Amino acid sequence: MDTANEFDIPYQLVVCDQDGTDAAVMQVACDGAPVGNVRIPCRHIHSPSEIVDLTDVDCTFNLLF
Repeated sequence: MDTANEFDIPYQLVVCDQDGTDAAVMQVACDGAPVGNVRIPCRHIHSPSEIVDLTDVDCTFNLLF
């Protein structure tokens, strides 16, 4: 969040209790590990016609690189 604020990159916070990612597995494996998860909002996930906003993709790229 600090990096996003510093470079004026918009972001949203979300709490998801219904879905899981590989990050959750890392948190509970052995002694666990701190994990961060960066996600791009999308519609119709896991379907042949998944939809994202290209602005969200660009912002995510700018945040990570």
